[in-house]
Amino acid sequence: MPRLTLYKRNFFQNEARYTQQTRELETANEILSKTTQPYRYMVEGMRSRESQITNLQKLLDDERAKVAQLSREKAALIQIQSAMSIDLDQLVTDRAQMEHELENIRHSARKEKKKKSRKIYYDKQQQQQQ
Repeated sequence: MPRLTLYKRNFFQNEARYTQQTRELETANEILSKTTQPYRYMVEGMRSRESQITNLQKLLDDERAKVAQLSREKAALIQIQSAMSIDLDQLVTDRAQMEHELENIRHSARKEKKKKSRKIYYDKQQQQQQ
């Protein structure tokens, strides 16, 4: 029987030691967890900022593409405006020439009318004299 008691005592001592070591391990893991939390927080913060930077970079690239497209459209519109300005100048010049020609035609018509009037007048006078 003394052996059984010795075994029991050893068993209880080992169990107590095991319980104590388990508590110490849990305490160490808790301390380790607390020390790694700031690291995790820092890593998560960096990942979050990295994601924000990536998103902002994508937005910036999209906006640059829009600006390039708008620049091309602006250049095309300026070219169209220039062509329209040239066409408008040509139309104004053509109109001025047409007005000048119309004035010449009117002047010629007046001259012709006066000529005819004079001829009719002279013809009537010649008829009266005969």
